[in-house]
Amino acid sequence: MTFRNFCRFLAIGLLASLSTTVAAQNDAAPINVVEPEDDGPGIFYIRAQAGYSYANLVSLRETNFIPEAENVSGSGFGGSLGLGARIAIVGLGANANFHRFETFDLASVGLDIAIHLPIPFISPYLRLGIGYAWVGSADFSTLSGDVSVDGLMADFGLGLDIQLIDRFSIGAGVDATFLNLTRQGIAGAGSIATIDVSEDGDSLGFQLRASLRLTVHI
Repeated sequence: MTFRNFCRFLAIGLLASLSTTVAAQNDAAPINVVEPEDDGPGIFYIRAQAGYSYANLVSLRETNFIPEAENVSGSGFGGSLGLGARIAIVGLGANANFHRFETFDLASVGLDIAIHLPIPFISPYLRLGIGYAWVGSADFSTLSGDVSVDGLMADFGLGLDIQLIDRFSIGAGVDATFLNLTRQGIAGAGSIATIDVSEDGDSLGFQLRASLRLTVHI
């Protein structure tokens, strides 16, 4: 074999090897770019609610509380603000409520726990709560002096949230609140009808609320 033929065979071999390498690279599986997964709604939330309610401060029990002539029930608009955290199906939160009625305001602050059913895009829930409630701006005209009414409350509710996007959901719910309130005695006030205003009074009433809510997940 002459030197020229040797060079020719060497060049053909190199070209064949290069072609094989290029073909192998072209046949290789494409590299997949992994997109970051959506983490979904955040654990923490801020919630605003607005709605209509009915309250009766003495519907279940009343002992030396308010003279019968006074209006201790009514209906009106109100709202609430809350914040908390949800892990899996369990939510823990704190909230503040305020509702205005014709002859008094009713406000409360409390803690609650909620159980959410794990259904895609919608979230039915059941909640229980406890807290502190008080009556403000009371127009109890037959009572002299400032009237202080406050006490404990316990409530439960159910409703439905709809996940619009990862960070926002809207919903609606109904709540029932039991109010165990105490009227502080007014020194030197005497008696009105069968009520000794100078002594403390006690009542057990309730409030029913229907509301719409917007939740921001953080």
